[in-house]
Amino acid sequence: MTGALVAVGGGALVAFALVDALWTTVAPRGAGPVAGRVGRGVYALAKALGGGRAPGWTGPATLVAAFLWWTGALWLGWWLVFSADPASVVDPKTNAPADALSRAYAVGTYLWTLGLGALWAPGSGGWGVIASAVALNGFAVVTLVVTYVLQVVGAVTGARQLAGVVDGLGATPHEVVARAWTGSGFDGLGQHLANLTPMVEAHGRRHEAYPALHFFGSRERRTSAPVMLAVLDEALLLLAEGVTPAARMAPAEVEPLRRVLGDYLDTLSASFVDEADGAPEAPSLAPLAAAGVPTVEDEAFRQAAEAEGARRRCLLGLVRDAGREWNAVDHP
Repeated sequence: MTGALVAVGGGALVAFALVDALWTTVAPRGAGPVAGRVGRGVYALAKALGGGRAPGWTGPATLVAAFLWWTGALWLGWWLVFSADPASVVDPKTNAPADALSRAYAVGTYLWTLGLGALWAPGSGGWGVIASAVALNGFAVVTLVVTYVLQVVGAVTGARQLAGVVDGLGATPHEVVARAWTGSGFDGLGQHLANLTPMVEAHGRRHEAYPALHFFGSRERRTSAPVMLAVLDEALLLLAEGVTPAARMAPAEVEPLRRVLGDYLDTLSASFVDEADGAPEAPSLAPLAAAGVPTVEDEAFRQAAEAEGARRRCLLGLVRDAGREWNAVDHP
């Protein structure tokens, strides 16, 4: 009876680890219940060690920690299954049962597909079949992890590319608007915003599919997606509310990107980012007026910015989560 309980406990642990690995690497939304907590724990520890900004090794460390959890749980689970029967692993020469440590070694060779081992062998045909299942299990998990890592690396590259495209429009919200002003309108900017919309949408979906993406930061401001997306959102606020109605872009050119950015912020606030206690100060309209852009009255714009308080608190929380303050958005 005791052996059966041990085998059931081991099988349950194996099943739970497999579900967690599949949930994280294959499911289109979110990390598994344990892998997600492991990642957030490593991220919090790294930020604490880095004085508020996660070091560059944080992202890879979260992937390694998840891999160690999956493989460690599988190894322990299968060891418990084999420990249910003292004769599950034997010396092929003397047929003597293996001790607990030797069983762990044998299970490890099966799990890492190193063969059945020269020192120890399955005690029967049935245990040989189970050993083959362990090898298949190990091969599948390693394949999943390698595929997942490649996808995350691609997502990180995409996030930095997105930040670089925004930086190409302007380093600050005021610069984005002022550089696009032609003296009579914002001809040409609409196409750039239209091109950015699917890129931001894809970035948000990747955060849902690969939560580990959030743990990869960037040392450079221009390739930091949190900072540059905050720049973009503030620029859109200036375009939508700070420019006089007669000179504004059509809502169909600005609102789709604003909506997609809002969805992205909702995704992050649900799992990773806490809103700041207060919204940042509304951006000044003086730099735009100095560049010849017609603007509304300061009070009218301030009220419009206050109406976007929840959104801008989330933006500030996102920038702080990346280890920076709001002046990184306004002043490069």
